Amino acid sequence: MKAQVLKLPARPAPLAATPQLRGYHVEYRRGEANHCPGCGGSHWSIGRSTVECAFCGTALPIATGGLS
Repeated sequence: MKAQVLKLPARPAPLAATPQLRGYHVEYRRGEANHCPGCGGSHWSIGRSTVECAFCGTALPIATGGLS
């Protein structure tokens, strides 16, 4: 009796790995002037992986050196 091999359909690459499919992606970049896409403010509350605009509360991910 032969063992059957189950073949799963190929999964597409995640959107993070395909920038051309992801579209415009706003990130907070350390050491640069960052303006809020929501209100234009430039004061941020910085956390470990995200920042939040001090004026309107818009949250952004922190850019991670080419991994995002």
